[in-house]
Amino acid sequence: MLDRVRPWMMYVPRPLVLAVRYAYSMIPLRYRMNRAYFEMSELLQASQWWEAGELEAYQNAELARLVRHAYEYVPYYRELFDRCNLRPDEIRDAGSIRRLPLLTREVIKGRREDFLSRAHRRRDLESARTSGTSGAPLHFWREPGRSAAIERAFFERMWAWHGYHRGDRSIYITGVLRAGDRFQYEPSTRTLVLQNPVITPAKVADYMDVIRRFRPKAMRGYPTLIYAFARLINRYGPEADCPSLEVIFTNSEKLYGYQRDEIVAAFRCRVVDSYGHAERLALMQQCEAMQGYHVIQEYGLVEFIGRDGEPVSEGEAEVVATGFHSRAFPMIRYRTGDWVRLSAAPGPCPCGRSYPRVDEIVGRAGDYVVAPSGRLLSPTVLEFAMMRSPSCRDLQIVQTDRDALEVLMVPDEGFAMEDVDRFVAFLHSLIGEPITVRPVLLDGIERPAGAKHSLVRSLIAREHLAQM
Repeated sequence: MLDRVRPWMMYVPRPLVLAVRYAYSMIPLRYRMNRAYFEMSELLQASQWWEAGELEAYQNAELARLVRHAYEYVPYYRELFDRCNLRPDEIRDAGSIRRLPLLTREVIKGRREDFLSRAHRRRDLESARTSGTSGAPLHFWREPGRSAAIERAFFERMWAWHGYHRGDRSIYITGVLRAGDRFQYEPSTRTLVLQNPVITPAKVADYMDVIRRFRPKAMRGYPTLIYAFARLINRYGPEADCPSLEVIFTNSEKLYGYQRDEIVAAFRCRVVDSYGHAERLALMQQCEAMQGYHVIQEYGLVEFIGRDGEPVSEGEAEVVATGFHSRAFPMIRYRTGDWVRLSAAPGPCPCGRSYPRVDEIVGRAGDYVVAPSGRLLSPTVLEFAMMRSPSCRDLQIVQTDRDALEVLMVPDEGFAMEDVDRFVAFLHSLIGEPITVRPVLLDGIERPAGAKHSLVRSLIAREHLAQM
């Protein structure tokens, strides 16, 4: 209901906005949420316990529906099928879909209008975009009410796996394109939103005082923001001391092991991660067993390919996704540029669900460092360098050329150049090849507005991978 007016609410006085939010929260849920939300929520409660064959059958049916829709209403796919001499009914499952070529964001950018479904009126859609972490953002369209409602249903199910339910209090820490830090309450979801937090010891202590008094059951946000909170709490105090807090949910960025350890040490509760992206084509979530990530099959069809573009069943793989719920702008066999490490664990997950699993979200193509020999070093390997990092408020490794790295550092209290020298030496030992590493001291690290934070940013990795 609020999807149409939300973009305009930033121009409305705050007291009036809060009054509208409280009035909206008084409306019964069955009127606030749309049909897509209730239908998906009901399906997901049952489908999480389906056998593998039932999940596969569901995927095949959804894939057939999507392909028929794309052929009938989307000019790009009509042309593609005709050029490949294919009929929609020939694409029936994960095997036959490989008869279609992989889709890249460059193709979409070049023919964006031709991906828009003619069954949808543009005025009924909302424009969306990727974060632009690894280059110019990709722009596309969504059905505003339907897409958000379905997304909510998938995440509410995951939250319930960990004991957090609609109506429980939560704190959401986020960065938005507005000036100033502030708290904002969302009464319809009982969520206290902290926007644009200022990461200093004094400010974090003030924020934690508000959070303690609010008594949230869950915390949500980007790993980098919550990690920054945790690091200052562990270093400067006071203790987080929030007994109501039972679980922290992270998403949108890779959660590194050192970040998880710092967060657990500060807040003394579970940290649960999930993988998704702005395009909403693939979803991977951690269940209560916490043994890797489940590939959520009701969300879309996920393929895993190696560097040669062929399917793989072990080791590191790129995620190729076909979303079932993006009919306005279908993307079939889309190369996400995200990499995972496939699970080697035998048998089903202890939670009893039949979803496939991956062990780890490795990162994006732009997160890799390319050694002078052409060898790729994943951010998981370079994460070990953080154990030797100097005292910094922020740090990022940037590859500018095949034989050159810059280490951007924002010094914190206790920063010493001897620590920088040790860190650079350790990086050299991890890479194991001659490479120039140049430390750069800054007051702050500039990142594109809305972009994800990453430990590694390579200016050459994506092009290198494309050539492999």
